[in-house]
Amino acid sequence: WTDHSWLHTSEMATVRVLGPVVLFLACSLVNSQSADTNVADYIFWKKADITAWHQFFPSRVLREELLTNQAAVAAVSNLTSGLGSSLSTVVAFQAQELLTAQQLMAGTDAEGCISGISTYMTKAINDEIATYSDCAADALSKLNRLNKTWASLQSKYTAAYQKALVRIDACAKTYPNKDSLDRLKSCVEAMNINYFLVANATQKALSPSPSMSYFQSVVVECASNAASAVASKGSHFLELLLDCSKLDSTIDQTIYAEQLSQWGGYNDTLASQLVTGQSKNHDQVSAVETKMITYYNLQKETLEKYVIESRGLGFYLNRMYSYLSDYYNTVTATSADNPGDAACVNSANAALQSVVITVASKSLSCDLEIVGNTKQMMSQIVGDFSYLNALMPAIGNAALLNCIRRGYVFAPNTVGNCFNLISWQFDIVNTDRDADIAAKVAVLTGYERSFFSGSDLPCGGTTLKAAYLAAEVALYDLQRCLYITTGTDYSVTTPLPHHQ
Repeated sequence: WTDHSWLHTSEMATVRVLGPVVLFLACSLVNSQSADTNVADYIFWKKADITAWHQFFPSRVLREELLTNQAAVAAVSNLTSGLGSSLSTVVAFQAQELLTAQQLMAGTDAEGCISGISTYMTKAINDEIATYSDCAADALSKLNRLNKTWASLQSKYTAAYQKALVRIDACAKTYPNKDSLDRLKSCVEAMNINYFLVANATQKALSPSPSMSYFQSVVVECASNAASAVASKGSHFLELLLDCSKLDSTIDQTIYAEQLSQWGGYNDTLASQLVTGQSKNHDQVSAVETKMITYYNLQKETLEKYVIESRGLGFYLNRMYSYLSDYYNTVTATSADNPGDAACVNSANAALQSVVITVASKSLSCDLEIVGNTKQMMSQIVGDFSYLNALMPAIGNAALLNCIRRGYVFAPNTVGNCFNLISWQFDIVNTDRDADIAAKVAVLTGYERSFFSGSDLPCGGTTLKAAYLAAEVALYDLQRCLYITTGTDYSVTTPLPHHQ
């Protein structure tokens, strides 16, 4: 920086020139016009917070429980009507061996023995169907009662959600001006607390799913017990076949015993398949929920701070006056020392004024562009999450129950394989959406750190440097003007500028 004797910065250190009165009136007008808008924006985003939480969590959990309850009712009905067929499949080996024995031992001393045990497995299956029916007799009525409990929860939650939105609007009507913002915030936060108490209680009441918990603890256990009992009787039936074969002298007992031993028995995996599927679904949903919460907090921190401290043209004009205050002070001091050179001083003031207006306008344009991009990306992210959120209620317990409803449930991996297909399909969709969400969240995180968290001048790095350069030119032109009008060579020390 070059030293010039006409500068009196030390004498004017406490003097701050803030530009013509007309510009201050314009700033005041901007601020007064934006006051109600700031309140409206604050209310809009506070309601958006609650709406986002509603969409991401309670409404999805309620939807999931409804689908689970409906699928459980259907699974109970189908399991009951198809239990005989499913149990027959468990002991299909025994049915085949009975047919073989009847053909092999016809006309021998063993024929009567085979005839005597021919209905053994049919009776065993019928007995276990009856036992299952007694065991799960209350299943449908219990699920219907759980559905009524769900309806009550939904009604209570929906009322709390709608009440919160209505009362936030009431807060805005009670405290409509920006100067009442603290009271407005207190009013709104009270509504938030009431809403989240009900929302959290609703989620807690449905986790784990009451309908699925009942289905697993009662219906699945009853069905598994029936299958295990039939399988046990199937093992005994093979022993009876072997005993009957001893009455036929033409049958090699060792070879026949080896043939009957080929039955692998029954390994009950229905309950474990459900648990495995639930664990897989939990991991899927938790991964999405973690991203939802991260985004929700980012949106809340970013926009709430911004709309409360809404930055319009007046804000940026004031910031630029602050940055260039020392330059204005220099011109003022020079004017006092050279009262006869008003034209030079006025020209310098006009040049500084032009710098202030130009940079403030550019900053506001940058501000609006960032806010516009932010809102657009947030809308797109919410759209991506909403799409995933709409899929998730149907890919968990409801999907497992629908797999049971499709038919035979006692094979080792039938339900698990069915569920895996649904799970993999969601993974594909989630991967595509996740890449888009991650890219936008990264941009928003950058905005939050550099723009929404207190930056005085958006895009201000190069803009502010250009402003200081233009202010330097204004002082140089002032020096030149004074030299021309007075014939005196002034040395100039430009002020050390403020830094962003």
